[in-house]
Amino acid sequence: MIGSDWRTSIHKVQKRYASMALIAAIIGGAALMALGLAPLGKGLLAGTLFSVFNFWLMAKTLPHRLGHGRAKSFFLSITSIYGRYALMAVPLVLAVKLPYLALSTVVIGLFAVQIVILGERIWQQWRQSQEVGF
Repeated sequence: MIGSDWRTSIHKVQKRYASMALIAAIIGGAALMALGLAPLGKGLLAGTLFSVFNFWLMAKTLPHRLGHGRAKSFFLSITSIYGRYALMAVPLVLAVKLPYLALSTVVIGLFAVQIVILGERIWQQWRQSQEVGF
């Protein structure tokens, strides 16, 4: 029962941040494409898709890495990290090889989930400071 609650809360957090990142990327990508900067918009969307997939994989593999012996946990953690690094290299390689993806926005997109998490934290801190009166 406790494990189920834990997984449910991870799923809610994952869904929230992934949704926010995808919505921001769709809006930003569409705006860039409307301005005639299609490679920038497509790069942002591609990077964000891989960022969300990486975030999803991280949440899915976390329970499997816990509750094992030290050696097995280490092996599973390293395998997960290198696998996710390889996954995140895919859009970077594509951006280097394909002219219709901009490398700069692919990199920004790869950090989309982290940017959303950081942005929300900054927003919460700012709102708290406004309530206190600083």
